[in-house]
Amino acid sequence: MTTQKAVAKKMSELLEKNGQTPYSFCKNNAMSEETLRAILNERTVKLDTLILLADGFGMTIQEFLNDPLFERQNLDVE
Repeated sequence: MTTQKAVAKKMSELLEKNGQTPYSFCKNNAMSEETLRAILNERTVKLDTLILLADGFGMTIQEFLNDPLFERQNLDVE
């Protein structure tokens, strides 16, 4: 799985877990819908943006990335 797909999957899981829509997440966290759509469509994400996403869910970047999705053996990293 690509890192972009892993981030998109994690975001989708967190939105569902927290009962949020992409729109409500953006509205509550001052993030553009365009940015979130790009993430959910598996485009490249900057680390700064990942940190803001984690903040939006009240977690640290370490907590966000502490998921089997991001384990090396699960990612197609070249």
